Amino acid sequence: MAASVVRWFTEDQQNRAQAAAIRLVEAKLDAAERAVYEELERVMFADGTGTDEPNGLQNLISTSPTTGTVHGLNRATYDWWRNQTKTASGSASVYLVGDMRTCLNDMIKYSKSELRDIILVTDQTTYELYEDVCLEMKILSNTMLAYAGFDNVVFKGKPFIWCPSAPSGKIYFINPQYLKLVCDENFFMEMTDWKQIPDQPFDKVAQIVCALNLTVRRAICQKVLTGVAA
Repeated sequence: MAASVVRWFTEDQQNRAQAAAIRLVEAKLDAAERAVYEELERVMFADGTGTDEPNGLQNLISTSPTTGTVHGLNRATYDWWRNQTKTASGSASVYLVGDMRTCLNDMIKYSKSELRDIILVTDQTTYELYEDVCLEMKILSNTMLAYAGFDNVVFKGKPFIWCPSAPSGKIYFINPQYLKLVCDENFFMEMTDWKQIPDQPFDKVAQIVCALNLTVRRAICQKVLTGVAA
């Protein structure tokens, strides 16, 4: 994955003084850094089918784990190489907490010693459904819900977060002990030389390149809940 940094001729003209040039470069690099973060988040939630894209959660923690090949191993052939999956039982207002509890307990069967490491990730809409369900329960009972606390928004003590690029209606139950981001140290946040843009005199572009891949070692310790809806 990569992000571009562009130097426009007119900007170089207008920022010739040393202090102005430094401010301009800092602003452009800050923008490129944000672009890298946003692209990294996008590919981490993708399915890895894009050109030269790394594996994403939609491939490593698949909704159809009996098909496809991951790291050269065919999941149709090797049942131990399949992640877990569950379809929502029905309306989130009734079934969400119960479905999440089942998913977490199913993971614990295979990774009990790493229970503290598990995190939950979803999209904004699903995250807010969870908040609505738990808020209603708290108002009715006037006590802290056994499975959720609002101080840090957790589920049974596990961090529960949302990301803009996460696919809708899914909750990923991730054990990071077995899910790793592998980076090429020689080509991670590495900037290329400035290159002339064709047919644009004195305009130049460079790229910030990141060579990386998301890998899984023990797929059965990862799970995805699908079909979550109001």
